[in-house]
Amino acid sequence: MHPDKASGPDGLNPAFFQHFWPMLGREVFECCKEWLLKCTFPADFNNTNLVLIPKKVGANCMKDFRPIALCNVLYKILAKVLGNRLKIILPDLISETQSAFVPGRSITDNVLIAFEVIHHMKRKHGGGEGGVALKLDISKAYDRVDWNFLKHRMRSMGFCNRWINWIMMCASTVSYEVCVNGSSVGPITPKRGLRQGDPLSPTLCQEIERMLNNFWWNSGNGGNKGIRWLSWDSLSSPKCKGGLSFRNMHGFNISLLGKHCWKFINQPQALVSRVFIARYFSDSHLLKASKGTAGSSFIWTGLFAAKEALFKGFRWVLGDGKAIVAVEDPWLRRKRDFKVENCHMYEGRNEKVSGLFLPGTKQWDVNLVKANFHDEDAQAILAVPIPQQEVGDRVAWSSFS
Repeated sequence: MHPDKASGPDGLNPAFFQHFWPMLGREVFECCKEWLLKCTFPADFNNTNLVLIPKKVGANCMKDFRPIALCNVLYKILAKVLGNRLKIILPDLISETQSAFVPGRSITDNVLIAFEVIHHMKRKHGGGEGGVALKLDISKAYDRVDWNFLKHRMRSMGFCNRWINWIMMCASTVSYEVCVNGSSVGPITPKRGLRQGDPLSPTLCQEIERMLNNFWWNSGNGGNKGIRWLSWDSLSSPKCKGGLSFRNMHGFNISLLGKHCWKFINQPQALVSRVFIARYFSDSHLLKASKGTAGSSFIWTGLFAAKEALFKGFRWVLGDGKAIVAVEDPWLRRKRDFKVENCHMYEGRNEKVSGLFLPGTKQWDVNLVKANFHDEDAQAILAVPIPQQEVGDRVAWSSFS
């Protein structure tokens, strides 16, 4: 927990417990252990303050505020322990179509999938089968979950009674007090509910940047064109490089899309990865995928642009050598471009790195390497360690890019 989180009804923040943990740690452990074994909390243990936090300076109406729930630190510790235990099996409990609240999944995954499905349906004109899409609203919203329903669902999933009692104890013993002008209003005891602790298109990015340009340069009165203080590229550069750190919307969008591309590479079994792999590069790797035909969605067009940017900064980490092309892909450990520089002597231009191993072993064929590569390249190749365990090649981001 962050040490400087706002305090709850106990008036303490995590920094207090972290600083005095050598004195308090054992007692906190024994108290939490006793509460879990007895399935009961002390009075006021699960009290929560509701506070409105302004979203902007000069907030004067309700839409300018957002509520936060401030809990006791000891309750946070106990809830964190239960949450960490549940996190281990959460991917097995939650359907892969649910893209939020599970580590390794992103709420934007389903945005990409939904758009790609609708795009495919709109462009499908032939064939004997059509498609249909349904927009459904889930009735069991987060703040309307009935506690009996929650208990029934946990039991149907196979949780033991002790675990169910722990979760219900956390959910059903809560009470709220609303802090207004420094005073508390409440308590309020709920009967249901739980506490709650799209990629931009290039056109939109350009429009936002155009408005920012107009604000800084064309803001004069009487239709004056204003003064061109610096180029936009200079203003959007980091302050350490003489700029003003204005956000480059196009670059920011590319970086967000690049996160999805990175997921396609490192999590190919994720639902969103499987959808795009099947659609656009089922017989190759993302980094070698083509832009596709005119029927490609604008989502894929944006992802492809991000892939091209990603291509400039990645390198391969050697595993079994079956995915890396020896003379084309960046996989060496030197800091220049990680590629073989003088490959004119090597005839197998599409040969995988595994072709440079001694047959049936995980060792370099030194004679083959020295006979087909320039001395500097040969030394760089032989300096790359070959993992002796069975692991595949993987993509990593170069710290020198």
